[in-house]
Amino acid sequence: MELFKKNSTSSLSPVDVIKSLCPEYGQEALNMPIPDPVMNMYFVDQHVTKGGHRQVTYLAVGKCLAVELAIGFYHTFTYLNKLRLMIPDGMGLKTVGMYEWPQTTYHDWDVVQEKAKEMTVNYVESNAGMLDARMSKELNSIARNLAESLFKTDLDSHRQGAEDDVLKAYCRQMKVCQDYLRF
Repeated sequence: MELFKKNSTSSLSPVDVIKSLCPEYGQEALNMPIPDPVMNMYFVDQHVTKGGHRQVTYLAVGKCLAVELAIGFYHTFTYLNKLRLMIPDGMGLKTVGMYEWPQTTYHDWDVVQEKAKEMTVNYVESNAGMLDARMSKELNSIARNLAESLFKTDLDSHRQGAEDDVLKAYCRQMKVCQDYLRF
């Protein structure tokens, strides 16, 4: 992946990059978003609950939309926890929709994508009237495509434009991936 390619502002040698990304035992690793090319999302956070179960957070980013997905692990089961829809708001992000699945909802990628599309359409539909616009088939289609494109974007392209700004805004606001802000 091109994401961690040395750029003109970095003074890290290839050996230092490897030491930072794959530290020896006892040394801290960089706190960076980890690209997941299978899901076309970034793995941005993880923690263990009081009950001892691991929860991970992924983020899909676009130029004008971000979707945060929390997934939980219980023994051998992977379940859906939470989905949050966010839009850029100045230099930060604003939550405009949230959905929590019942704890017994097993991970299904199609369900995640469909719920993200539904939330995007609902947000646009509920706010279009404030702009004196009516929800049309075309507006519905644009909103669905906007959400769908989040999960199809080549992650390497994010270092080039607004998607990188959205990712950094998320890291700054949620206080995760803090080392990414230095690059």
